[in-house]
Amino acid sequence: MPLSGRAVALGGVGLDQGVGGPPKRAVLVQELLQTVGEKCFTKCITKPSTSMSGSESSCVSRCVDRYMEAMGIISRTVINSVPR
Repeated sequence: MPLSGRAVALGGVGLDQGVGGPPKRAVLVQELLQTVGEKCFTKCITKPSTSMSGSESSCVSRCVDRYMEAMGIISRTVINSVPR
């Protein structure tokens, strides 16, 4: 079951609830995208310019795919370890 389908709380606040701010899920997604972007950009873009080369584009695509796959494995492991 995906993380969003469970009543998982972070620090006592549900993923859909923020305390005086945006929903936790939106913040987590934003942080994930920023982290993936930074890591994959640093790894794959060796000479920044106005466009990406084919090899840079392939590298970024593979990097993002691997990162998302790893996050899925981690999420499933954490969810499956929560007592029901």
